[in-house]
Amino acid sequence: MLWTIDTIGKRLFLAFSILALNVVIISALSYHYLARNKSIYDLTKKIENERTQIQRLLKLDLDFLRFETINQEFYRTSQSNILQERDSVFDLILQENILLSNTLAELSPEVHSLFDSINHVLKTYNGTFVAIKDKIIYRGFKDYGVEGRMRKFAHELEKHTEDISMVEVLSLRRHEKDYFLRKEKSYKRQFNHLADSLRVKLSESSGSSFVIHLLESYKENFNQLATLDEEIGLVPTQGLLGRLNALTNNISTKLTTISTLSDDHANRLIHESLISYIILGIASIIISLALTYVTASRLTRPIKKLSHSISKYMVTQGLNEDELKEPGVTNEMGNLSGAFIKMTRKLKAQFDEIQRKSQLLEKRNIELNRLNEELDRFIYSSAHDLKSPLSSMAGLVHLAEREMHVPEHSHYFEKMRSSIDKMEGFIRDITDYAKNKRQQIKPEKVSVQSILADIFQGLQFIPHAERIDKIVETSGGEFHTDKTRLEIILKNLLSNAVRYADLEKVRPFIRVEVTIQAEGAVVRIEDNGIGIADVHIYKIFEMFYRASDNAKGSGIGLFLVRESVKMLRGTIAVESVLNQGTTFTLSLPNLKQVNVNQLPESEPIKFLTAS
Repeated sequence: MLWTIDTIGKRLFLAFSILALNVVIISALSYHYLARNKSIYDLTKKIENERTQIQRLLKLDLDFLRFETINQEFYRTSQSNILQERDSVFDLILQENILLSNTLAELSPEVHSLFDSINHVLKTYNGTFVAIKDKIIYRGFKDYGVEGRMRKFAHELEKHTEDISMVEVLSLRRHEKDYFLRKEKSYKRQFNHLADSLRVKLSESSGSSFVIHLLESYKENFNQLATLDEEIGLVPTQGLLGRLNALTNNISTKLTTISTLSDDHANRLIHESLISYIILGIASIIISLALTYVTASRLTRPIKKLSHSISKYMVTQGLNEDELKEPGVTNEMGNLSGAFIKMTRKLKAQFDEIQRKSQLLEKRNIELNRLNEELDRFIYSSAHDLKSPLSSMAGLVHLAEREMHVPEHSHYFEKMRSSIDKMEGFIRDITDYAKNKRQQIKPEKVSVQSILADIFQGLQFIPHAERIDKIVETSGGEFHTDKTRLEIILKNLLSNAVRYADLEKVRPFIRVEVTIQAEGAVVRIEDNGIGIADVHIYKIFEMFYRASDNAKGSGIGLFLVRESVKMLRGTIAVESVLNQGTTFTLSLPNLKQVNVNQLPESEPIKFLTAS
């Protein structure tokens, strides 16, 4: 039986077979042209990178001439970070040039020749720069080199006013300074004329031979210094500097030419590829139109109707099922239409459910935001309303104690003050929690040592705090973080260390070690207090958790520590042994040049096993 094309599947198979053949041909040609384009792109990228490196070399040379030539430390040690980096860049350029030269020889003789010319000019440029550098080092600056010797002889000459007048010495110095300031040779001639006149005058008056030696040495070093400046270049267009600038312009011109040639070559290849793609595209369009014409009469009508129904459904979410019931369609189209009808029924039900839940979610979200705002207002209002009566109560307790002055009742007043302090601490912790949640992170430069000193000063009024040794060790450079949150963390950790100190030990202590590095700071707080039992240590960071009924805090301090550490994208580790002591290790990133909102959040708490 002959194979007949009487179904959609067979017709589509034939059409797609022909299209697949076209795709294979186009893909092969595309791969060929893409490979060529990629090679050109890679080469262009390497040339541009080499150009960037050469521009970087020129910038480093300019930085050397601008900064290191007036840096006394450079003349003292002859060492320069700029020169080291510059030499590394130059070596890298030479290595890359060797590789590029081999590649360019195969691609374009014109570009290869131009690139070899750049290499030659670059080596000449480097030799010129080295000559300038050597002369600059030999010339010196202030107390070093030829200028240093000239200054030394000039200062010695100023000390011998009994043989040579200070006015004459100052005239020499004025001509010297005018020459180096204005770069005019007339001042150099005036200097030498005056120096020769003074030399003759000293000889005729039987002046000190040592003074004559100082004058001649001063003149000799001045002329040597002037000669060096002229060789280097009094202005950027003269001397070695002028030659260096000319070579720089030459290199820049050749680099621009190379980039232009490389771009032209790439554009030519792209143009050839475009023509090929246009020819193949036209051929594919003709074949596709022929195939479409063959299958249109049997396939397009039901498909258009189904497409129209789908479009109308997507816009109005409504469907007239009778529109899809048409006799004479193929089984495939009938099945497709039936499946679409079932799908639309399910989608409609799902859309209705999603819309209902979205409205409910939006309503609850609005209610939640309103409740959060009311809660914040309640917290601040309550804190404000509670602080005033507590302050009044503290004052009344103080007045009552002074007026009654009954020693046997003093412990009652002490308990009242303790309760007031605990309530104020609780209000402060709740307010800090609200601020920690609402306020944005504001990184700034902080002094951890200064913060620690302020906190310890504030804790000195806690009973028996004076008996505890406070040891603070800091090292490192600058540290940037949110100062308010850092104060919250350190204040809570140190106040706990003071409150839960073991005063029965011979030497109760609190040791704080701060290590600051470029990536962040590590703060280690160690004490030999009463410690934390294993049954409690995994819950100490929970809100309102208190290890015992005799706990002195509000139960919110360490919860605030956890939330603040989390906001700063840090971690805190705790290690404790009952009746021996506790160690908290706080690690915080340096937020100097970091957007804290882009840092991923992680679990801030780590529990360590005591060794």
